[in-house]
Amino acid sequence: HAAAGGLKMNLALVDPFRNELPPEAVEEALDMGAGTTCAFNRWGTLLAVGCHDGRVVVWDFDAHTVPAKVLAAHTHTVTSVSWSCDGRKLASSSADCSVCVWDVLSGDVDARLRFESAAWFVQMHPRLPNVLIACAMYDRVFGGPVFTRFRSKTLVLLTLAKQDDGTWTYTKTPLPVSPPPNAVVSPPPVSGGASPPLPPPPLSPSPPPLPKRLKPAANSLAASFDHTGEHIFVGTCRGVLLLVETATTRVVKTIRVQHVGGTSVVAIKAIEMSRCGKWMLLNCSDRTIRYYEIPATFLRVYEDPVNHVPWTKCCFSPNGEYIIAGSAQKSQNNIYVWDRTGRFIKILEGPKEGVLDIEWHPSRSNIVSCSTSGPVYIWGSNYTENWSAFAPGFKELEENEEYFEREDEFDILDEGAQQEGPEAKKKRKKVEQEATYHEVVDIETVDRLDDTLDRLADASCLKYLPSIPEPDVFTR
Repeated sequence: HAAAGGLKMNLALVDPFRNELPPEAVEEALDMGAGTTCAFNRWGTLLAVGCHDGRVVVWDFDAHTVPAKVLAAHTHTVTSVSWSCDGRKLASSSADCSVCVWDVLSGDVDARLRFESAAWFVQMHPRLPNVLIACAMYDRVFGGPVFTRFRSKTLVLLTLAKQDDGTWTYTKTPLPVSPPPNAVVSPPPVSGGASPPLPPPPLSPSPPPLPKRLKPAANSLAASFDHTGEHIFVGTCRGVLLLVETATTRVVKTIRVQHVGGTSVVAIKAIEMSRCGKWMLLNCSDRTIRYYEIPATFLRVYEDPVNHVPWTKCCFSPNGEYIIAGSAQKSQNNIYVWDRTGRFIKILEGPKEGVLDIEWHPSRSNIVSCSTSGPVYIWGSNYTENWSAFAPGFKELEENEEYFEREDEFDILDEGAQQEGPEAKKKRKKVEQEATYHEVVDIETVDRLDDTLDRLADASCLKYLPSIPEPDVFTR
């Protein structure tokens, strides 16, 4: 804990302008099972990693030596994780056809949502801690995202339909909610570094029968809340981007996404929002990333014009000035970096393994990537210490020089003040005193990167997890 405290103290000494630049190389690897997906909480203090064996590992990002908590309730690969706005809830989707909502502090499952096919995406509401949306690999039965208020035990399926006049609408269908099972919370690893074996997850009760639903007109592959949570962006397999009101599920706007240089339709695989809520990225099936200004202004396309590689995940930097995308090539851990104007910056080359998921830290120059071989890599910048001396005029000195100070070098002289009379001097001095009295420079208050949660009290948020020390075991 002393090392962690020293690290937190030194974070304030890091150059804030370097935090806005992309990282340079891999700093460390987290090895606690095969990580498939990851997500930071709103402050970047906790990192949730979904694993191939169904576990969700929560790490303290400042001192990631041992996991802070290990959650186990899924029986298959975790496909997506998402934090609530207050940091107390964590939602996870899995290939076992379920979505679980966890209480992070206690490790219990608050709610479990059952589907007929693998759930591959979940996202919590940016302002309401008890609302989420989820998407699954729907077949002929399902055809839209699920919008739910899990605390009130209400679950609504949105079925997409196309009307005769060409407009798109959603049909609400209530769904039953399975009771949450007793979650299994595994302890952190023992002193030797090996993780104790996990008990088998309890068998979930069979879900109640689902009501009959309309056949969807197009499967919804991607969904995301906007900056305020008042609207939901939904992307379909037919290249249709829908803007839906969260309260009424009414389709406000419809955007057709077409192939670059042609008229064929492309599927929308993922939707990513910037933290400021001004821009949006669409990861499309034609191996391009489309850049939009919210609500629906197309700006440009990001792609690899040479290799034409597909992308597994794309996201913004904290200030929205940079865009990164992970290559879907199985033998290359490459992360492409562009700026917001479309200029290609560089490629971050990692180990010879594929990228499954990437996430940029909310306030630092760190990127976390999940690899196909299992480890979770942390990318960072190489900070160099500068102990140079500076001459007057802030000229950097490469070596010591003998300097002769002028007699009047540091004297405060005003040529106009020497020529003015006594009354003018008194008046000027009074103005300077009043200006000094009223001007207050604040160097302690930090501006928020995200102002959507100013109404939430800090006391109700969970930023860190308490540390549980391991007792020493003596053997005779």
